[in-house]
Amino acid sequence: MSVVLAERIQWNHHTVGLDHTINAGIQPQDSKGLTQVLKPFTAKHDQFHDPEVQNDVAVALLNHDDKFADLGRNIRTKVLGGKRFAVVTNTGFNDFAKQGVDPDIYRDTYLLGINTLVGRPTVTSPRDNKVIWNVHFDPHSVGAKDTTFTQTDGEASLHTDSTFRKVSPEQVFSLACVAPDSTGNGVTTLMDATMVASVVKETDPDAARTLQETLFPFNTPTVFTASGSDAEKDIFSAPIVMGEPNGHQITRWNKMGIEKAVKRRGEPLSGEQMHAITVWEAALNRRDLAYDFFLPQGAILFVENQELLHARTAVGDRKRRLKRTRVDPHARDFSF
Repeated sequence: MSVVLAERIQWNHHTVGLDHTINAGIQPQDSKGLTQVLKPFTAKHDQFHDPEVQNDVAVALLNHDDKFADLGRNIRTKVLGGKRFAVVTNTGFNDFAKQGVDPDIYRDTYLLGINTLVGRPTVTSPRDNKVIWNVHFDPHSVGAKDTTFTQTDGEASLHTDSTFRKVSPEQVFSLACVAPDSTGNGVTTLMDATMVASVVKETDPDAARTLQETLFPFNTPTVFTASGSDAEKDIFSAPIVMGEPNGHQITRWNKMGIEKAVKRRGEPLSGEQMHAITVWEAALNRRDLAYDFFLPQGAILFVENQELLHARTAVGDRKRRLKRTRVDPHARDFSF
């Protein structure tokens, strides 16, 4: 596996890092000004799900520095315009501790504003309306019946986010690196789901039709349900691969989510569905379709979630911590 840092990202052994990297240009000395800009909104931490609060934070950043208009435009252009992911460096979001404030609240506020430049940040947990989600090892998840990849230090296999979302999965998510894995583990993998679907279609057209035309069940993890109870069975069914008239593909894939849904629903998949999953997973083993990189501290990864699969190797340092935000990009459109 090739692992590369910061501005050089390996794709099929050809270095194309500059095509996917955005230098936000925020310097450490800028943190004082940013702290002042963000301060009025930190008291609204429990209202970050409110579109008006999101808009106000984003506008405050735009009015503070023209760099943020360029940043929002560049992220949208790369992630929604063909590259489908971008690594943003020199973001300044990890510099607030130097200003004698609670760095976590200021980081969350800052990330809310940056993600709002891309679209509308969505609610992860309906119980507390949480928008910024901590990705780190949770000791309470050990032995729990229904955990997510974000709460463990184990390997996260290739998947898309929000497979259980009833309209369609958010098109974009971001991961901001607060603290990387000091052991060099926790490596991110991205894979083009449209190419995976093409491989399946060439290999086994019947399996491809099954993936597109039959409904697969997806479990909603307890941490994301309205009740928060293991007794609640929130299961949504949809094809794994859906095509739209404009050629855009919506992919829902989370094997663990399917397996849990089957178990909780008590209804097995059909033989055709099980065969289609076997063919799909064989295509996921194509390492020539994958690219790997180590997200450095202070960087923010933006990913097109409907056409790219993502994974993570096992974490070797339980102090590793990222912050995830999911975004509907077409719900908000600033005139940059």
